[in-house]
Amino acid sequence: WILAKLFRMTATEIEIDVASFTSLARQISASSPDSVVITPTHRSFYDFLIISYICFVLPELGIDIPHIAAAFEFSNLPLLGWIASSMNAFFVKRDGKKRDFSLKQKLTSIMSKNQKPSFLEVFVEGKRSRNRSFVKPKTGFLRCVA
Repeated sequence: WILAKLFRMTATEIEIDVASFTSLARQISASSPDSVVITPTHRSFYDFLIISYICFVLPELGIDIPHIAAAFEFSNLPLLGWIASSMNAFFVKRDGKKRDFSLKQKLTSIMSKNQKPSFLEVFVEGKRSRNRSFVKPKTGFLRCVA
């Protein structure tokens, strides 16, 4: 309800490719994977909210609300950190070339306590594009999932 109200207040139109989600749901039910990594482009601040909202309002797809990999800095923001945590976010420390050694443990914990498959959402660009262009992807997170 809160997200629907937020979207109505701040956006004139949000376009969703429901056919792609339906196709994903069919592929998941046919192959029964341990985990599914959803990797939308991060061109808008709403991206992580929209994916969770779709999974919530369309339960017939069978796609659980994903656990969102978010930058550790978000955990310190008063309202946004709470919203992200309540929407299945887990926080990852990013620092250029340094690795977040607790990431593998966080992923193992998420995948072991959930029913199969576990749904993860990550923005492989690492950060949102300020000018809505595509940013070169980073692969560290995906290496931990594999």
